[in-house]
Amino acid sequence: MNDDYISDEELLDLINEIEEGAMLKAPVYLKEQILQQIQKEEDLRHRENSARQPITEHKKNIRKQLLVYKIEVIGTMAAAIIILFLLPVSIPGDASTMSTENKEQSSGIFEYWDMASSQLLEQMDTISNQLLHPLDTLREHFSEESSQTPVQKQNE
Repeated sequence: MNDDYISDEELLDLINEIEEGAMLKAPVYLKEQILQQIQKEEDLRHRENSARQPITEHKKNIRKQLLVYKIEVIGTMAAAIIILFLLPVSIPGDASTMSTENKEQSSGIFEYWDMASSQLLEQMDTISNQLLHPLDTLREHFSEESSQTPVQKQNE
């Protein structure tokens, strides 16, 4: 037989010895060491979770700021588009190259558009002044009432 392997008899003796004899015991400190390692890992996880919470709050704050910025940009774009449509429009092209009928049609359309846009701009100006300067608006209103005579107030 091969010298590297144990014989059948030796193997049976080894098995009997292990079964009958006392088994090796784990070191006394092993259990305590394992419990300490588990506690360290739990503490580390707890610290990581508590460190992540402010980061998520910071991300929420950044998202809110981004939303406000988006709303401001959209509002500015909408205002710019409205202003483009409300600006007085001049007749495109050279007036000498247009026929008289086309001049009258386009002139009427542009005059109407100019009038409508100027009225709308006046109303927007009045509303914005009332929103931006509410005290001035109230003063003007009360000064107009106080300047009226009692007869004028009764007629209203």
